[in-house]
Amino acid sequence: MQQDSYVPLTVPETTLTRLRTTGRIVLPLAVAAAITWLGVVVFLEVVTTLLT
Repeated sequence: MQQDSYVPLTVPETTLTRLRTTGRIVLPLAVAAAITWLGVVVFLEVVTTLLT
């Protein structure tokens, strides 16, 4: 019975799983990049405020 209900992976499902796996890798990288970018912006703001 369970083998009859088994449906092979269709193309949208495989793309969804690929998007999920890439999302798990890309999301932390994007968060880290945003945090470092914010840190650089704040650092530049502080430096320009101290220099002027």
